[in-house]
Amino acid sequence: MDDPNGDESLLNGNHHKNNNRKEDKWNQIWQRLWKRKSLVEFEEEAARQAELDVARMSLFDLLCVGIGGTVGSGVFVLTGEVYPVAGPSSALSWVLAGLVCGLSALSYMELSARVPTRGSCYAFTYHSLGELPAVIGAVCLTLEYGLSGAGVARNWSSKLASLLNKYHVSKYFFFPYDGSTGGDIDDGSDDDVYFDIPAGFLQLLCVIICVIGLRLGKVVINSFTTAKCLLVVFMIIVGFSAWRVNVFSSQDEFFPQGMEGTLKGTSLLFFGFIGFDEVCCLASRSEDPAHTMPRAIAGTLLGATILSVLAQLALGGMVERGNDDDSTTSFEEAFGDVGWGWAKWITSVGEVLLLPLVVLVSFLPQPELFAALAEDGVIPISFAKENKQGTLVYGTLVGGFIMVVCSCLVPFVVLWDMINLGVLLGFNLTNTSLIIMRYGIAGDNSANNAPSRISCDESKAVEHEYLSSNGRPMTEKLIDRSGSSRHTKQVRQCVFMIWVMGAMGAYCFWNGFADPRFEDKPVNTPLFILGLSGLMLYALSLFWLSTRCVMEVEKLPITTFRAFGVPIIPSFAILCNFFLMAQYDAWTHAYLGFFIAASLIGYIWYRFSKY
Repeated sequence: MDDPNGDESLLNGNHHKNNNRKEDKWNQIWQRLWKRKSLVEFEEEAARQAELDVARMSLFDLLCVGIGGTVGSGVFVLTGEVYPVAGPSSALSWVLAGLVCGLSALSYMELSARVPTRGSCYAFTYHSLGELPAVIGAVCLTLEYGLSGAGVARNWSSKLASLLNKYHVSKYFFFPYDGSTGGDIDDGSDDDVYFDIPAGFLQLLCVIICVIGLRLGKVVINSFTTAKCLLVVFMIIVGFSAWRVNVFSSQDEFFPQGMEGTLKGTSLLFFGFIGFDEVCCLASRSEDPAHTMPRAIAGTLLGATILSVLAQLALGGMVERGNDDDSTTSFEEAFGDVGWGWAKWITSVGEVLLLPLVVLVSFLPQPELFAALAEDGVIPISFAKENKQGTLVYGTLVGGFIMVVCSCLVPFVVLWDMINLGVLLGFNLTNTSLIIMRYGIAGDNSANNAPSRISCDESKAVEHEYLSSNGRPMTEKLIDRSGSSRHTKQVRQCVFMIWVMGAMGAYCFWNGFADPRFEDKPVNTPLFILGLSGLMLYALSLFWLSTRCVMEVEKLPITTFRAFGVPIIPSFAILCNFFLMAQYDAWTHAYLGFFIAASLIGYIWYRFSKY
């Protein structure tokens, strides 16, 4: 006779087992989301990539990629757009923007040397923060690389149509979504709600060049970058020759809008440097990346800053400020105003011929990013397969097809702001990664693979002497693991507060005080007070991190670049980036949030469908 109590016990036992399996499943998923990749794994990847017999990029090649992708839109477009905002002091705005960008660049320089493999912000974040934040970093990089290149392609097609305006080519180039003819489109308009054929063809050409291989890509990029730099030098020399105004004659002449205009121009010109970090994603293709990458990043920023400042001064001396001070000007218009039609023609044609380089350089790192994601199992492994020449054919074709479609179909009138916002978020992830790495809590979660660390106040330390990167002897404290869990908790809490209080302080201070002052509107007192409170708590968190926790120390001599001022400089960079992010409206933040959320849903579905 069956025992009902026994059957009930069996059912209860099976129920508990099922519950345990579900708990184990969710625990595995949670651990996977926050699993960090050890530095040893990255070094092994870099060693495997270095053994491949493929084309390599020298320092000059990387500088051409960086400068080719950075210089262009800044000199051709932003020099004219910032002039009504800051006048001749726009040249100082370029310097300040370069310095702000350089704060984040220091983090990229050190991390690209310590994690010398493909992936840039994605790889840095994976090592320091975990897989889920790394995927967010990859989404930001895709905005910066692929989608921004598609946007430049659409901008180029409008410039081409404007140059050929007398031939009425717009009706053949553009097909508006409202059913009107292409000839009705204003070529100078920012509204690009239409199907764009030339942009699609340009993006397709860039994809074909990348599929053929890096050897051809290097030749094209180096040639076009050299030509672009020569064009900018031509514009600078001719611009100085056509000076009609001495911008240094008085303070009022150089600062027509006051220092407020100069600072506002700085926030606009910051985006003229976006793209300098593209070289980081090409680390696996470079020669001796640990030493080459920091030099390429520094050279890109320095070169872009010098060319942009000189170009802004040249333009400022050609423009006579009249009653219509709010009108945007450009080198083409300025050369036309002084009666130098030949210079105007050379500038217009040169810009149309050389702007496609930005599209090529923007797309070039995208297959490398896909390969890094594929090697970690985030996307299908097919994206990491290379042919005999080392070309990531599958990733290039799939990514290229998506970008060609975006170039043809997607209006970038709104997406441009979302792209810039995503880039700033990626900068903050990279700065955070450097802080986490320096405090020794990056790498694999397991105790065996965890990097050596110094505990906080209660740690026992020994002295260790080694040579710094400049050859001078340095004495630092090595590590005793006592209290390491407390150290980890305190560092994470401080970094979390730097993010939260920095964001609150920057957003509230900007919207409650700075922006109203710039716009001659009344100050929002509650937001202003909340902003000051956030900034004070941010400063207190940074002070605690700097004084109560001690950083990780290398046991071996330091032979690669090390950023100075950690954690103060990367933390200040995070705050500056939040101030720039605060200048975008709520809709732009919502668009970025939706894009990231949709990407994370796809990632989670693919990553954990097998669990």
